Amino acid sequence: MKIQLIGHASLLIETQDCRFLVDPVFVDPHGEGIEEIYPRREVLIDRIPEYDAMIISHRHFDHFDIETLAKLPKDVPVFIPEDALMQGCLEQLGYTHIQPLADFREVTLGGTRLLTTGSDAFVQEFGLVFSDSSGVLWNQVDSVINAKTIESLLARYGRIDLMLAMWQPMLEFNYQVHQSLEFPFAAYGDLLTGIGMLAPGALAPGANGFRYCGEASWLNRVVFPVTRERFCHDVVEACTALEDHVFVLDPGDGLLLDNGHTTPLPEQATYIRRTGTDDSPLRFEPVRLDAHFVDTNPDGYDADAVEAAVTAEIERDLPVFLREHSAAFAACRHWRMIYRLEVAFADHNHVWTVDFTENPPNVRRGDCPLANFFSYITGSALFGIMNGLKGWDYAVLGGFYRMHHKIYVVTPHGLVRPNFIEFKDPLSLRFAYEDVLEATLVNQINRHRQA
Repeated sequence: MKIQLIGHASLLIETQDCRFLVDPVFVDPHGEGIEEIYPRREVLIDRIPEYDAMIISHRHFDHFDIETLAKLPKDVPVFIPEDALMQGCLEQLGYTHIQPLADFREVTLGGTRLLTTGSDAFVQEFGLVFSDSSGVLWNQVDSVINAKTIESLLARYGRIDLMLAMWQPMLEFNYQVHQSLEFPFAAYGDLLTGIGMLAPGALAPGANGFRYCGEASWLNRVVFPVTRERFCHDVVEACTALEDHVFVLDPGDGLLLDNGHTTPLPEQATYIRRTGTDDSPLRFEPVRLDAHFVDTNPDGYDADAVEAAVTAEIERDLPVFLREHSAAFAACRHWRMIYRLEVAFADHNHVWTVDFTENPPNVRRGDCPLANFFSYITGSALFGIMNGLKGWDYAVLGGFYRMHHKIYVVTPHGLVRPNFIEFKDPLSLRFAYEDVLEATLVNQINRHRQA
């Protein structure tokens, strides 16, 4: 069995005797103009191999795209959920062989068996199990599963050889309807627990290869709380047998399932052309919803002096402090903190990371997709704190400092998070609140005396 990723949830799945096109979305932007496949790609529709059937998992626009469907052959069988709206739309487009499928309905096509799996979501949707002589593939798509589904799959197949897993507990509406932007610990923990229970032979992150674009692009900071790298790291913690059997797919990549064994097929699809250079990772930054986090330097410090002093503090003095005050960071080590510090200077930002799983922890310039503690501060605010010119109240209340974290540990029995430890920014330990306050007050007194 061969699986080729066209982008996001769009797949071409070739079994021993059938070829299936799944959730075709070939245009960007799509979803009424607010979404695009990420990483970017161009689909050469006229080069897509002929397929025996199409499957559409549910009605959401990133899976059910009218513009794409209007361009495709109308005489192939189309399997959909029992959704009258979807069926009516397909009929209006001219599709003639539409077959709605209930949950846990099996269809046999030659030597291939297709099974729909149910979902606890509010929309009518299904996941898809493909099985033939090469093995068993479960494409979870967006379906929300429970223990009963997992038990049913294990009872029917014994083992799922390859799982395309739901992995991103999206916060699609939280900001707009005034709900919490805290990391969704419970939902993410449930995803990992389900994978651990299923214990597939191999796994790849499934749908969620998209981002918001245009006027909606600000949502990218709050909708996607997990990086693919972090998910792949965590899923091995949840199911240790998956080590070396987790694969990341970009548009055009594929997987070969043969005799229950999965092999990656990088850049396999000749009808996919990767485009664009804006491939910076999506980053969950719920404290940075304003358009820019820049240093306006309101006190007029010399910009070069600020950058030089701050850089020396972070790269020279902070590592010494971390080593000399090791006991103060016991919780950071225990909970495997990877600290990401971003400093905004006048016309650019710098990022440093500290991995507290290392002994001693080292400060490195650059990003880390596994980071779980995030700190942002303007260079002038940090410079003021370092020199007793400004206090932490100035930085925090003025919005020149922001912080959030998503600290947890994954075990085979679920996600564990601290419930009695208040994690502090290493900067706040390096420059203690009371010490900074005292220095600031002394400086204020001296300035007024001189005046």
